[in-house]
Amino acid sequence: MKNFLLISLLLTTNHLICSMGWAYLKSEPFKIRYVIAAYYLNNCTEIIEIGGYKTPISDFLENKKITVIDPLVEPRRSDFVYHYTGELKEWMYDYNNYIPENNYGLLMLGFYLENMDDESWRYLYKMVNNSVITIIECPIDWQQSLEQLDQVLSATNKKIFMQIVLDLSGNDFGDLTDSWPPRTKRALYFIR
Repeated sequence: MKNFLLISLLLTTNHLICSMGWAYLKSEPFKIRYVIAAYYLNNCTEIIEIGGYKTPISDFLENKKITVIDPLVEPRRSDFVYHYTGELKEWMYDYNNYIPENNYGLLMLGFYLENMDDESWRYLYKMVNNSVITIIECPIDWQQSLEQLDQVLSATNKKIFMQIVLDLSGNDFGDLTDSWPPRTKRALYFIR
């Protein structure tokens, strides 16, 4: 009986973890991150966003060539916008390590990349090195994100030229049923 209860608890916990989302990212306070990023990406002729979830940068900029790479983004394809529903590693293979040739911006909000092998990291470093601007945003209390940010900075020839710290606590984030709790202290790092 104990084994049955343990298995049931593990299955229930696993289902709960798999069904959890990030509903707070769709709230007005969290969308301000995109408004700020859009301002700094507006002069780029092309934008690649790694991440994007339910509020991709394509919702905040018009008439720009934008590619969003995220397994959870809503599929979309038009003359300007392409939402690729897969991970960076899959994008790399499907598009032969595509990197725009000039004047592009790279955006990664809520920065934390999983399932990255060495080849994927090298591709990401090349993307950062070739961009005119990279914007990385992450919770300032999420050590894994900060470690990956340091890893990117150490492996590229780019430096942070500006950072903006946001404290979004105390705001209304809407219905957070089946959502992870929001990490409200965030920082945007502008890299070139």
